[in-house]
Amino acid sequence: MSDAIIYTYSVIDVPTAEFVGKTPYAVALVEREDGSRVLTRILNYTTVTKLEIGMRVLESGQDEKGNLLYSIP
Repeated sequence: MSDAIIYTYSVIDVPTAEFVGKTPYAVALVEREDGSRVLTRILNYTTVTKLEIGMRVLESGQDEKGNLLYSIP
């Protein structure tokens, strides 16, 4: 597992069918330690969470499709 920083993000309030009942949720483009960037969901985002560009996040595993997931430490 590795650290990354939030490069940009968006909070989703209107879900696609796959995420009905899971809003709001945050997706972010994060920059990993090796300089690569990946689009990810921020697992522990809540409406009281303050996301910021440059914020450190931690790799937290993968979803059922194999996509990397990150969390706020």
